[in-house]
Amino acid sequence: MQKILHFHIPKTGGTTIRHYLIAQLGEKSVTPCVFDSRLSDALARWHDMPAISGHFALHQGDRLPADRYSMTVMRDPIDRFLSQYFFNRSDHADRLRNPKVHALDLDAYLENLSPGELEGLSCQLEMIYPLGTSVRTELSPNEKLEASIRGLESFDIVGLQDELEDFASMLDAKFSWPAATLDFKNVTSQRIHVSALTKDQYCKLKRSLEGEFELYERAKERFRQLRRDFIRRTISLPAVESQAACLEPTPAFPEEQPESVEFGDRRCWVQSVFVIGENSGPDRVMIGERCDIAINFHANEVIDELNIGIAIKDDRGFLVFGTNSLLLGNLYSIAPGEYSACFHTLNRAPIGRYRIDVSLVRRETHYQGCYHWLENAASFEVQESLATHFEGQVLMDADVELVATSPKAKVTTRSYAHSMHAVRSFGRNHPRLRRFDSQITPMSALDEFHPAHDAVVSVQLKNTGGEMWGAFGQQPVTLSYRWLAEDGEVVVADGLRTRLPADVYPEDAIVLPMKIRPPDMPGRFQLVFSLVQESVAWFVDEAPVGAHVFQVDLA
Repeated sequence: MQKILHFHIPKTGGTTIRHYLIAQLGEKSVTPCVFDSRLSDALARWHDMPAISGHFALHQGDRLPADRYSMTVMRDPIDRFLSQYFFNRSDHADRLRNPKVHALDLDAYLENLSPGELEGLSCQLEMIYPLGTSVRTELSPNEKLEASIRGLESFDIVGLQDELEDFASMLDAKFSWPAATLDFKNVTSQRIHVSALTKDQYCKLKRSLEGEFELYERAKERFRQLRRDFIRRTISLPAVESQAACLEPTPAFPEEQPESVEFGDRRCWVQSVFVIGENSGPDRVMIGERCDIAINFHANEVIDELNIGIAIKDDRGFLVFGTNSLLLGNLYSIAPGEYSACFHTLNRAPIGRYRIDVSLVRRETHYQGCYHWLENAASFEVQESLATHFEGQVLMDADVELVATSPKAKVTTRSYAHSMHAVRSFGRNHPRLRRFDSQITPMSALDEFHPAHDAVVSVQLKNTGGEMWGAFGQQPVTLSYRWLAEDGEVVVADGLRTRLPADVYPEDAIVLPMKIRPPDMPGRFQLVFSLVQESVAWFVDEAPVGAHVFQVDLA
């Protein structure tokens, strides 16, 4: 039997259809209801399941799978809205919700909707339209409507909520299932009928749902045509064949060329991306190890609004983790030049291989303006676990507590060292350097420092010491600085650290941006650049000739 994809639009009878699939195929053949998963993730996760059913989050350019029979059900827009509104107020009142729904009556709710919430009332249109476009920008209402109509045509079959019995019979014919009783599920318990709306309420909803009504009319035409085809087949075919008759899907709109995994106006663009484990080094991270995802990029012009995003996907393309600077509370403005963004995180991904997608966009989504979107920009491996206090593939932060709950109960706690908790070496352990010779050459002017304002200076480093400088693991070599008063008194003994991007071998030279934080007071100072082998020594203390000293006036 052909596999099935059931695209469940909320409050259209989708739960009833899902239970009908279970009745016909068996519970083990139908997924649990999938909530707000990316369609590609659901298809990857449930690849072998005969029927996938759920609410899917679509992105513009997504397509329904060619190897599955795709179905959805539509509903009269106002009727669907009322069912959703009263379901959230009563049946769904104990879950996360829009507080307006619970606090306001229907009139007040409709009056206090924001423009974004008004747009969201067209739930069916908003969920389907991404299937009908590959455009990477925000669409106008008319463009969304046209895309939703194309998206609707890409389904193999479309049902109507008030004709679910006929829809179920059409599925029986398609898959040669025996007729079964449709058991209506998840019915809103407390709601008013459309006829109970006041004229003002009805008119306001009709205006707000204008595009959705046009889409629904197309769905009705599509359903009725498919139903007529079903009736003709049952009449024209012999009885023994009619049981196995299947509905021919309406041809989808022509398939467009596969989209590029790289796009944007390139006002700023990604130069390189790499993942660095705190102790494992480049391109590999352990479970429980802190790591950095570094993005080097170039801006060609002034960018007033910049949101930097990352996505980590496994080898199936399943989204493991994604975030962006805006979600983390930062929206940047930048001038032309070179930049390095770094996401710091604790790796909890299980053992496996992963790839990184990055994006430079204007605001919340790339539809609102995309500078550069680059998929498969880097990859890394998780090969083992740093921690030993858990079993399984994913590290979870766990604690345990036992308390007495009756008067005679008593608890005594003592420490226990489990035999599994072996002592392990934490990453690479670099020996103490024997020679601390180096050459440091600033490549930027040093007359732009201001008190308490961080700065970035390009610096060239050359290893003249005859030994490798380890960039990761224990006792790595980092770049730092000291601030001295004019008379040599130490003002800042330990400056910010700039980590080397990779191990530096003898006679190799690298250029990297160095982070510097001036003192928070004006005056004349000496700025001393020096490398440091952490937990061992400052190069300037062991080989002073290699340090670089500047006179800096902070005004």
